[in-house]
Parts: sequence; structure tokens; C-alpha cells
Amino acid sequence: MTLRVLEITPGGIANLHERWNRLGIYATEVSFENAVQTITTAGTTELVVDAVVIRQATYASIQLSDQIRSLPETVAMIDGKKWCSVPIIILAPAILQRDREDLLDEEGEVKVRDVALAEPNDDNNYGADQIKENVEDYRLAVLSEFDNLGFIVKFEHGRYVLGPALKSRHELEGKYYFGPADKRPEGFTTVHRDNFGIQLELEQFEALINRPDVSEPQLQEFFEEHPHFLSALHTSLPHVRLPAKNGSILIPDFILRPIVAQERDSKWEVLDLKLPQEKLLAGKGSRARLSSSVMKAIRQLRDYHENIQHPDHAEQIEALLGHRLKYPRLGVLIGRLGNTDVEALEREQQYEAGVRIVTYDEILQQQQAQLGA
Repeated sequence: MTLRVLEITPGGIANLHERWNRLGIYATEVSFENAVQTITTAGTTELVVDAVVIRQATYASIQLSDQIRSLPETVAMIDGKKWCSVPIIILAPAILQRDREDLLDEEGEVKVRDVALAEPNDDNNYGADQIKENVEDYRLAVLSEFDNLGFIVKFEHGRYVLGPALKSRHELEGKYYFGPADKRPEGFTTVHRDNFGIQLELEQFEALINRPDVSEPQLQEFFEEHPHFLSALHTSLPHVRLPAKNGSILIPDFILRPIVAQERDSKWEVLDLKLPQEKLLAGKGSRARLSSSVMKAIRQLRDYHENIQHPDHAEQIEALLGHRLKYPRLGVLIGRLGNTDVEALEREQQYEAGVRIVTYDEILQQQQAQLGA
């Protein structure tokens, strides 16, 4: 199960993202001070989450939880989910005695409705188990409501697929869903996967990258249909037509636009796809160097970067992306680890630090880790 959470933290707390990522949980972090603003402006950004996780058990957490629960029902994400009904989980290693009366009622429950409290520890994967349990219950409740509202909800091979409503989505509203906020394109969308669904997509991906005759257009099509394989924290923009200095057009395979903090160029990435069969290194041992295929991809990415930075293209870039992007990260998805000398690959990657080299095996392993979670 892959899910996104909005993590609200006061700062100075140990980061759990690496551990959570291995379990399929991807966190967008905001401070207490910016949390409400981030939520109330989410309808104009692409922030879509399955839960709110507050990393502190204090009176401020209760106040914030109550603010979220009291938001107008029209405050919703771009997929129509209402913020006032999203799961809220407070994670804290311990509750100080001075905060106990502010947080809990006589039965030991959190005073704000439908707010869970958990102590993160090794036994519950530092809160990940509680988050996943709450989100799964929430998703099933949302799917049940979609069915009642007239959407077509199909269960296919471990995946819950949501289709167009019998009536316009803008006419529909329920406990969890506010139709006028739904900005998703018409058509069917996968809204939840169980382990069988993840396994199916894994098998499709592995079969694809194992084919000796697989083409770049086939890989492109797969990632367009399964963008979560590339990133859970970005929106994948395929084949954006970028202006070039000579008047021609450059078309990277994907531009990964961050869900939040879109004003920060370092959160964006220009990503190109190359074949899984391409060699990563040429030569052996101390003589090993990045292969000609990798170097060609790096030169192509730098060409994209140079044209993005050109001052004559600023307005056109802003019109395309909604942001005057100048300094994005660069990445290439290429090759397999297989018999690759990983130490030599890491050594050579340092000399090309401006470009992230990702292999198809890493994408595969990331999804496999979620299956085992």
C-alpha cells in the first residue's frame, strides 16, 4: 500500500522518512505555524494526502487537530477529499503529565473527534503500522461513499478503480468527498491497492524491463499509467515541450513537479528514460568509467538545463509549468544493477554529481519493499 501523509512537526524531532519510505509511506513535512495555511491552500496546489500526522502530543496538537476538524466542508484536496474528514494521527513517545489533561478525556481518548494517538516505537515501525491501519479504514470508507454517490467502483486484481459518476462530479457531496473541488481528469483512476494489486503492477513492470526488445515508448507508457513508480511526492508531467535556443523544441520524458514547495527549484526534476539493457559502466576495476550511453544521456539533460536557464525562455517556461523554473535537479533512469560494479558506479557518479543516475532495479526494489511491508 502506497500512501502520502502531511507530517506536522515542531522541528528538532528525529526524521522517520527513510524508515517510512521503505514501508510505502511518503511524508510532506510542514511546521505547526504553516500547517493550516498549507491545508487551506491545497485546493490550488497538488497536495493530496491520506492522513495528517502530528509529531507532538501537546495542547498545540489538540488545538491544531480541532482546527482541521472544524474546517469548512468546502476545503478539499484536488481529488475532492475533505480535509475535515481526513485521518489525524498524533505520534508522541510520551505524554508529559502537564499535557495529559489538555489532551485526553477521562477514558484516555483524545478530546478531538476521530483523532488517533500512538506511541512510535520499533514494534509498530515507529508509527507506520498505526498510520497504515487508519488510512486503510479511511480509504475503504471513502470507496463505500463513492459507490453510494454513484461512482463506478471496480475491484480488479487487488486494485480499487474509480470511474466517472452517473451525474456530474460537481453535483456530488458526502461526508468525505466534495465534488466541486475534484480537479482530476475524467476516466478511471486507481485509488487504492492491496498487496495483490501491488504484486500485479510489480509483475507487469518486471516483465517489461526484462524484455530484450522493450522500447522507450513502452516504458514511457507504463510510467504515465503508474506515476507512483517514479515518485510519490511529485506530479509527473510527460513530454513537456520546452523551448530551445535555436527555435526548436526539446521534449524530456518527464518533468517531476513537487506537490508542495513548488517555488523551490531544487524540488523539481527533469527526468529522462533510457533502456534497461544499456550498460552503466565501460571498463573494469579502477579503469571503469560511465558508459557512452550514460554520458550521452547526461549531455542531453544538461542541454535541457541550459535551455531552461536561458533568459529568453523564462516567460514560456512559466506558462508551461506555472513556475519560472531555472535550477531543477536532473535525473536519468537507465540500466540494471545486475553485474555492475556498484562501488565503481558510485565513484563515477561523484564526478557527475549534477545528474542523478537511477537504475530500473532500484525502482523495482522500492516497490518490492512496499509489498513486504
